Amino acid sequence: MGKLILSCAKTGRAFKSGFQASGADLGYVPPKWKATLLCAICHRVHEFNFAEARVCECADDCCRPYGECQNCEFGVRATTAAAVSRAASRSAASVLRPRSFKAGRNALTMQQLKFIGGIGFTLVVVAGLVAAYIYSGAFDVAASTPDNAFEQSLFRTAMRRSVVAMSRSIRQPPRFTDHMVKDGFDHYEDMCGGCHGGPRIERGEIGKGLNPPAPNLADAVPAWSPGQLFWIVKNGLKMTGMPSFGKTHDDNQIWSIVAFIEQLPGMSDEQYQEMKEQAGPDTHAHGPEATRPLDVAN
Repeated sequence: MGKLILSCAKTGRAFKSGFQASGADLGYVPPKWKATLLCAICHRVHEFNFAEARVCECADDCCRPYGECQNCEFGVRATTAAAVSRAASRSAASVLRPRSFKAGRNALTMQQLKFIGGIGFTLVVVAGLVAAYIYSGAFDVAASTPDNAFEQSLFRTAMRRSVVAMSRSIRQPPRFTDHMVKDGFDHYEDMCGGCHGGPRIERGEIGKGLNPPAPNLADAVPAWSPGQLFWIVKNGLKMTGMPSFGKTHDDNQIWSIVAFIEQLPGMSDEQYQEMKEQAGPDTHAHGPEATRPLDVAN
């Protein structure tokens, strides 16, 4: 029984490790068995092939680990006490640690590689199950089927966060005037009332069939800033039935719509009906048509 002698791969010099072994023990070592250790010669961590190790069978009292041997051919450069301590602790830990994917401080052990591989395999299985569910046609896309609580919460959160983020570039709204409110009322009556309704105004047939249902703006408007309302009216909302009016209305017209719906939370039934009576015949026009007189037949 003696100390195990290992060779530094960089310098080729041998050094005496802290491992006890015998010549018979080395006969059981697999030909390609390696371990990652701190080399006492170059003071770096690298792999050692234990199949090439030798045993120094000198008496313990004449051999200092990691030092000069007085009675055998394995002369070793003496190292500092700190290096001896580091080498001994890391050598012992390396025997118990699985072989790393590659040598080095940032090496991945086999357990870590298996864990990462398990996560990847799980993600592939989940993606496959989702794809199978979609392609099977089992997902119900009928507007007559209400969304469950999870789907409603998921969409509300995604919609809310998206509108807040996308509307940050919207400039400050103009100062709303009575003329803008009246103009916005004309647009609202023609395009919005059928889905959102109004004070004492019932939703139309299209609005009753929407899923999710269009909100009552008197309740919904206070939760949004004018800039966010402008973004919603101009760009619409996917998967809600809310269209984008940006292609048919200019920014001034959209601000007029915002000016009107900002009044809805405090508007009574009588005030709404009064505005409807004052509006008279339908004079609603979009885009370029809104800037020139309408052709009225005699």
